[in-house]
Amino acid sequence: MNNVIISRLFLIMKEGDREKLTASVFPSKASDKDVIWSSDNTSAAKVDDDGNVTAVGRGIAVITVKTEEGNHSARCIVIVLNEYIKYKDIFSIKLNNKTLKISEGQTFRLNVMLMPWNARKTDLKWSSSNSKIISVSDDGKITGLKNGKATITVSTKDGDHKDSCIVYVEKAKGNGKYKFNWKWHF
Repeated sequence: MNNVIISRLFLIMKEGDREKLTASVFPSKASDKDVIWSSDNTSAAKVDDDGNVTAVGRGIAVITVKTEEGNHSARCIVIVLNEYIKYKDIFSIKLNNKTLKISEGQTFRLNVMLMPWNARKTDLKWSSSNSKIISVSDDGKITGLKNGKATITVSTKDGDHKDSCIVYVEKAKGNGKYKFNWKWHF
């Protein structure tokens, strides 16, 4: 059974803007990680097969990402305005996880909630306290590299506001192949 999580639950965009949404499929060892993206109102916002959202015209659209078999989905509400929105300085950062366990080789995207709602995510800096154990990308995607513990921190570029998550990386278990030892007892 797979589940899917979307990187943003809510977006406010100006006509012509583009934003990238990402989807994480769980469990991490799921055999089918393919997803399908769709918009319920393409006159407001369109989405391509890679999760790139384009604001087309004023209105509201719900962007949905589904697992390929269609049993699980996640949604992002997109509001498109035709006026320029002045982005505000960030005054609060909260990660959705305070602690997390992942396996070696597993990737996970940390979601961050910013205040005010119209703050830009590009004003963030991500870091790992030990990049030999966990790597982190500019958009909060972490990868477990080897067994151990590291702290992932997200902060404003000026460093005034930040939050962190302690991530434990566990050794990968086996290679996915099972060996059975059959013994018959009479």
